[in-house]
Amino acid sequence: MKKYKDLVIHIGTDSQAIEALVQVEDYCIEAPFEYSEEIEKRYMPDDKMAHILVNLPGIPQAVLLLWVNEGKLKVINVVPNDGNVFKLTKDQYNLIVDEFEKQIILPLYGEKYEIEKSQDEVSISETIPHSFDSLTRWASCPGAPNSPFTHPNDLELWFEFLCQLRRTGESLSSGDLELWLREDQNWSAEVVEDTIIRYETEIELLDYYDRHK
Repeated sequence: MKKYKDLVIHIGTDSQAIEALVQVEDYCIEAPFEYSEEIEKRYMPDDKMAHILVNLPGIPQAVLLLWVNEGKLKVINVVPNDGNVFKLTKDQYNLIVDEFEKQIILPLYGEKYEIEKSQDEVSISETIPHSFDSLTRWASCPGAPNSPFTHPNDLELWFEFLCQLRRTGESLSSGDLELWLREDQNWSAEVVEDTIIRYETEIELLDYYDRHK
């Protein structure tokens, strides 16, 4: 399944990361990545956030949001700056992230800090290889895709998947599970939303139990 790419630069402390953020702003002096006070004035003042105007050929004009958090610089979003475009495609978004890394981040920090960029294609079977069979057994239960929690046997398969994750120590983000159910399994938005609420709540319950047992 295709995902939006994450880009994280591991700096150190928040104060160091804020200094690095200012360096990025100073480096972005012309297209295709330009720091503009005009763009910045559209947003609430925040010394931990920069808004970079993006003008790449063949892609709608956009604004890249670069944020300081826990001693890191993170690209947390890229949004259209074109009134005729509601949302960037994943390919457009990921191309902007790739070019921002190539043209701005690597020249500044390629030899100084750890730079982490996620892949745009993710396979759940590779993310949780030891729990994937349990996931697919539940996702193929008789009640799926409309009512995968109604029958006790279907619910037991769900619980077995959660327990298998805990036994193996594997981790699956709720976002990746949501994408898998939507894109690979073609489940309805309502059932996916219910599943993700259950998943996040029950994983937190297992975490609580592990901390207090």
